[in-house]
Amino acid sequence: MTLLDALKNYLRENGYRSGEKIPTEMELAAHFNVSRSRIREATTTLCLQGILDKKARRGTVIRSMDPESAGSDLLFRFSLDNVDPADYLEARKVIERAVMPLTVRRITPVMLRQLENLTEKMEDPGTSPEEADLADRDFHLLLLKACGNRTLQVFGRVLQALFREEFRRQYRLPGLVRAAAAEHRKLVTALKNSDEAEAVELIANHIRE
Repeated sequence: MTLLDALKNYLRENGYRSGEKIPTEMELAAHFNVSRSRIREATTTLCLQGILDKKARRGTVIRSMDPESAGSDLLFRFSLDNVDPADYLEARKVIERAVMPLTVRRITPVMLRQLENLTEKMEDPGTSPEEADLADRDFHLLLLKACGNRTLQVFGRVLQALFREEFRRQYRLPGLVRAAAAEHRKLVTALKNSDEAEAVELIANHIRE
């Protein structure tokens, strides 16, 4: 096992969480019986991977999960591997359809109103295509948040990041924006009525090629 893998296991097994400070380089060097330079190399690698963050006067802390950055990194990696963009869409459709029963049961009145506000923004003639597209994104991210499952929410956010700029331009035509907003209206109504079957069918039809 490499020192990097050993350090990852150490952080996981000792229950370190986002925002928490980890031991100093000297303490880690003593624990693993290696030089401080080797520990510094391992922690620097974890910083580059977005797992750790070295802060002035605070030391090294566990970094919070950043789905947007993770999505951008995965997008670059997938582009080098010639992954079909249709795979992203298919995966997103599977996740959003799967979380919908949870969203129906757990969504709050405040979240429902937020969904309506985002839909209104998409319908507003004064909203630019780019702003309408961001409102559409936020609508779907809020659906994921409403499901109440942190793991599903993170996976969904990563897929949203993968599906963004490179593939979204084709959906910014005014007619498509209005059509999407109309479908959002129907989905909000189904959520208000706690109609799980209708909500699942609507989201499955909404996320299309």
